[in-house]
Amino acid sequence: MVLHVQTPAPNDVSTPIGDSLSTLVGETLQRSLRLTALLQTSLDLETVLGEFHEFVREFIDHDSASYHFEPMGVTLQFGKTARHQCHYTLTLSGEALGELTLSHHHRFTPCELEIFENLLCALLYPLRNALLYRQAREAALIDPLTGAHNRASLDTTLAHEIELAQRHDTPLSLIAVDIDYFKQVNDRYGHVTGDQALKTVVTCIRSCIRSCDALYRFGGEEFALILNNTDMEGARLLAERIRQSVAQHPFRAGDESFALTISLGIARLRRGQNAMALFQEADAALYRAKDSGRNRVACNQKSSPADDPATDATRTLLPPVSATAEQDSTQQG
Repeated sequence: MVLHVQTPAPNDVSTPIGDSLSTLVGETLQRSLRLTALLQTSLDLETVLGEFHEFVREFIDHDSASYHFEPMGVTLQFGKTARHQCHYTLTLSGEALGELTLSHHHRFTPCELEIFENLLCALLYPLRNALLYRQAREAALIDPLTGAHNRASLDTTLAHEIELAQRHDTPLSLIAVDIDYFKQVNDRYGHVTGDQALKTVVTCIRSCIRSCDALYRFGGEEFALILNNTDMEGARLLAERIRQSVAQHPFRAGDESFALTISLGIARLRRGQNAMALFQEADAALYRAKDSGRNRVACNQKSSPADDPATDATRTLLPPVSATAEQDSTQQG
């Protein structure tokens, strides 16, 4: 998008038309400079687009602005969508920056659209910088193998979600997940098959959870789920659905097929509890599930009713590599 400004000839500047055009050009440049200075104060994508939306409101009456960037799965909505819309595909030097839509209950006038398009020019560079910053930040918090969030992201997000849950008095549950006998997969079929199995388990888990639920990998074959606005019963039902999804999924190593199962432990946030304590309770429930025979869901006794037992299931485990491994009920993996 290029802004073309045609200035009047020098001998026309003193005419009424020349004065009007000069004033218009000056106002346009002044708006763009103000907006550019405003948007350069932050690298946060939501802040940049929110500031842009509020600035546009000063000059163009509208009901909503929405932004979507498919490669990063970003969708932001400001206001309620109205009937009349104008859509813009944003690019800078051939680089896609997403799509922006403005809506209003009345049609936009040509003058309003021209003002908006001029303001869009000031958005492009700050928007690109915000997207690059978001990409770098997310890359540092993502496990490169499975695409799940990593341990650093888990620590930060769990503390934040606990603060929100306690402030608003809403339920929060944590599920700890461990793949049963995973070491035997690597030993028998190799690490390439093991890596593929990890990615498949993540796919199974993601097929069961809400878009607002985040999955974290905090160990070799250990994962965690933070469930906001979810009580113990809701978390237990979800954990059971995830357990069944993995147990029923066929895993393959070349022409050979094998089964995998997972064990899950659940803890619900209690008043005054911190992140470490909540995580330890979920981890204790996980080990209770594994000690009970694996391929099970267990709820932490401190944060669940006394009569809420572990959910048992038929074991469909990978055949043990050796008799010793089969008899060792405390083997982790």
